[in-house]
Parts: sequence; C-alpha cells; structure tokens
Amino acid sequence: MTPLPEDHSKFGHPIQDTSQLKTITMSMVADTGCQSSIIPLQSANSLGITEKDLLPVKLVMRGAIKEDLGVIGAVAVSVTTKDTTSSAMSTRLLCYVSDTMERAFICREALISLGIIHTNFPNVSTVTSPNIAASMESSEDVTCSCPRRRPSPPPVPTSLPPGLKATEEHVESLKEWLLDYYGATTFNVCEHQPLPLMNCEPLQLHVDPNATPVAVHKPALVPIHWQDKVYADLA
Repeated sequence: MTPLPEDHSKFGHPIQDTSQLKTITMSMVADTGCQSSIIPLQSANSLGITEKDLLPVKLVMRGAIKEDLGVIGAVAVSVTTKDTTSSAMSTRLLCYVSDTMERAFICREALISLGIIHTNFPNVSTVTSPNIAASMESSEDVTCSCPRRRPSPPPVPTSLPPGLKATEEHVESLKEWLLDYYGATTFNVCEHQPLPLMNCEPLQLHVDPNATPVAVHKPALVPIHWQDKVYADLA
C-alpha cells in the first residue's frame, strides 16, 4: 500500500509533511460484501499519514451487526498485490480510516480491479469434465504428498485380494486394502487437488410458481453455539 499525496492535494487537503510517507506491506481481509475499503488508524500512521492529514468525511460506516466502525477520515492510496506468478496488479483506492478497528478490509470493487475475483462474481463459469481431468493429469503444480486424484474410481473388486479372507481376523487388513484401493478417489481428502464433476442430471430446485417473493434484509441469526466466536471475528 502506497499513499498518494497528489490525490490529497486534488481533494483540497494536502498532506503537510510528505517526507514521512512510505510504502508498507499489510494484510487486508478480502470482503466481497464490503462496499468500501477501510483500514485502522494505525495502518494510516504506518504509511506516514497522521490523523490531521486524513481527508475529512461525513460518512458513517456500520458493520454486519450495525455497529459503528468509527470512521474518522479517509486516505488516498495505491494497493498492489501479486499472484503466484509474481505478476503485479494495482488499483487506486479511497480507504476510510477507523480509530476502533484492528483489521483492514478491502471492498468488492477493489478485489475486481486487482483480479482477485471475477467481474461477474458471485456467478461462476462452467468447467467441463475434460478440463477437470486434464488438470488432474497435470500434477507438477501439486506439491503435497497426497495420492494424485483420479477422475473416476477403479472397477469394483470381484474377488478378495491374495492372502486375505472374509474372516474376522482379516477385518483390519481388508479395511486397509480398501482404503488403499480407493485412496486416489473415494477416500482422497486432499484439499490441493480439484474435485471431479459428478456425472448426473443437474440439480433442480422446485419452487411453487404461485409463491410471492419476499425481500429479507435482516440477516439470519447466528446459531447460539457460534455467536461468541462469530462476533469476536467481526470485531
């Protein structure tokens, strides 16, 4: 993140001491439901921007549970990120500054500009089975030690493996054999490899054609056993 003092001047609120400005590396929460980017005052100070240098704003921002986010001003910045190939993407932002928040949030529009999400998000593009299969065959990008995932399970066994019998004393050995036999498909829990598409009819949602749509603007309640953790994460 790099401050843009020239933009502050264009807004009629120049930064008094530009010699203290600097570029910093920081983490931001990618929030696709956020309409405006916001950073803590501490992050603005790390950029070399003091509270008196902030662009004055009248906006009141509220979080998911309607709490005041403590906006005290704004700062013009350039945000740059790199993908896995080290290709840089940049965008200019007007970030609001909070004196109560401890984490920085980057908005949906900025995420699109940086190429982190697609322009049509949350719509997803259709991926065909051949592409999935091709990506499975290309395992050079997979660095984990998990079995390479196959697009379909092996054929159903028609006989017991050599040396094993359908007796109680061979239960554990048969279990291990089955786990190994289907290790690359059914029992493959690797989180780094793509999952194959299901070969079936598309899922259909049956809705009463006479039903009247109702807009719901109030979020659903968080289950009671999750409330403390969820509210702590939102703070």
